[in-house]
Amino acid sequence: MGYLVVALPNDPELAAWLGKKNGENGIVFYNRREGGSVLTILAPADLNGKFYALGEVLTIADVAVISTKSVNADFGEAVIAASLLKKKVLFTKDNDVSGIVGRLGLDYELVEKEEILPKLSEIASGKKVDGNPIIDIDKAFPVKGVGTVLLGVVAGGTVNKHDELVTSQGKKLQVRSIQVQDEDRGSATAGARVGLAVKGVDDTDVGKGEALAKERIGMVEELTAKLSFNPLGSDFSEDTQYTMVSGFGVAPCKISKDGSDYKIRLGKPMQVRSSFIILRDKKPRVLCAGTAP
Repeated sequence: MGYLVVALPNDPELAAWLGKKNGENGIVFYNRREGGSVLTILAPADLNGKFYALGEVLTIADVAVISTKSVNADFGEAVIAASLLKKKVLFTKDNDVSGIVGRLGLDYELVEKEEILPKLSEIASGKKVDGNPIIDIDKAFPVKGVGTVLLGVVAGGTVNKHDELVTSQGKKLQVRSIQVQDEDRGSATAGARVGLAVKGVDDTDVGKGEALAKERIGMVEELTAKLSFNPLGSDFSEDTQYTMVSGFGVAPCKISKDGSDYKIRLGKPMQVRSSFIILRDKKPRVLCAGTAP
């Protein structure tokens, strides 16, 4: 069975058509089984109120679906963000945007609405999974009679029942049970949205944006990286505070030049494991993106 995480940043109606709603936490989660694959579709709950959700859904997703029903500012920002993060994109055929997106070097396809699910299932079935488990956590809570439950997305490898893992804070836990789409499973691979019943930690020991893994993936307060800037607005100020997003992690940050690279100082510790995006308050709100060293 293949699993796939899909970002759908700019069309709530299309997201609801593609899957069944299964939770909301700044992001609306939708589930779908299609052709032997399990899809988790992520859509920002409110781009105007919490614009950083655009960065959350895109950095954590395997592929993006971007609606062309409204070719407006939200569409443009989603396209720029996906381009900077080097995500594969499926564009709907509501409007012809090939002339717009063709200049960005995107890996993209134009598809009819009815073709989206079969195409996503095809991508999921061809996805390779290897390595140790990494689970990005977006919510933790206690359940009477069960204990601590963690919700998250398997970002890499395979998580198994009875696995012993460690949090970003260095606390050890054991996986008691795994649920995928409300069904008990013995394991779940990369791309699965999971609910993990665990022992060894309380819900207050694990926060949104942390990761579970075999070896501790710690939090950082500073990193140096190469950045790709928005071609429509690449200016930045070392005195300005921006917002950095990586997976479910969000933190204020400041940027300074460091030779051919950039130094990013975070306002609070954050887990930065793979790609990240940096946003600003004014338009164009997508500033730049990069990959953790």
